Amino acid sequence: MATLPPVGNAGDILLRLNRAHEAMHEEINAHQAACNAALADLWKKHAPFITEAKSVFLQVQAEAYRAGFSDDDINTALPMCD
Repeated sequence: MATLPPVGNAGDILLRLNRAHEAMHEEINAHQAACNAALADLWKKHAPFITEAKSVFLQVQAEAYRAGFSDDDINTALPMCD
């Protein structure tokens, strides 16, 4: 196994590495918090429209079932739906 060359003032390097690592994680956490806040704001803004559209979609889907359409018929008409 290869050995590392001697490093002068190794304690300082490890301290700087530790601080940089902590700063990196602080930035990652701040970024994640900002993303979560932005997503929450978007959801608050668009949730009524999304849920209303889904409600209308489910009503129309129920009418299609009542009219005699099968899952295959609906999936053929709407291939992107699960």
